[in-house]
Amino acid sequence: MKLVYRGSLRYLEQLPKGDLPENAVKINESLTTQQLKNTSYLYFIPPGIFIGLILLVGHLLHGDLRFGIDWLRGAIGLGIFAVAFFLHEFLHAICAPWRAEVGWYFIPVQWSLFIHTTAPMSKARFITMSLFPNILLGVVPLIVWVVFPFDPMVSTILLLAAGLMTMSGFSDYMNAAHAWRQMPSGSKHQLSGFNYYWFMP
Repeated sequence: MKLVYRGSLRYLEQLPKGDLPENAVKINESLTTQQLKNTSYLYFIPPGIFIGLILLVGHLLHGDLRFGIDWLRGAIGLGIFAVAFFLHEFLHAICAPWRAEVGWYFIPVQWSLFIHTTAPMSKARFITMSLFPNILLGVVPLIVWVVFPFDPMVSTILLLAAGLMTMSGFSDYMNAAHAWRQMPSGSKHQLSGFNYYWFMP
C-alpha cells in the first residue's frame, strides 16, 4: 500500500476517477450530498444502543458507572479522541489492497483527514476497511472498559474517548451496510470519484 498526500480537499471533483469495467453497477445511495448526509445520521442509532448496553452492563458488573465528568477528564478524553480521529483514516488505509495507491487529503472545513483509493477490492475487504478503525479504536476499548475496573479518572477518559470514536463512525457503518446489502457474493468493490461501484470480476 502506497500512501500519497494530495493536499486539501475542497471539492469532490478533485477525487480521482477509477478505471471501471463496463459491467460496473453504482451502489444505490442517496442522490445528493445532503440526502446522503441525512441518511447517514440514522447510523448513529446502532452505536448509540451499543454504548447504552455497555453502560448498563458496566453498572451491573461493577455496581456503579465508575465515571464522572470534570474539565480535566473531559479535556484529556477529547484530546485522545482528536488524535484517534486522525489515526482513524490511516487505519482505513492499511486495509487497502497491498499494491494499492491510497491518497489522503486534508479537509479544511472539517479539520479532518480523508483517504481515497480507486483500487478494486473484494466485498469482504471493503466492509473490513470500513469498520476496522471503529472497532479497534471504539468498540474494543469500550469492551475493555466494561470488563476491567479502573479508577474514576481512567474510566471516564476511556469511556469518553472510546464512546466518541464509536459514534463518529456513522458514515463508515452506512458504507458497510450498503455493501453488505447490495453487493453479490464474489463481487468486487471500487471507488470512482465520490461514488461507489461493484462489479463481477
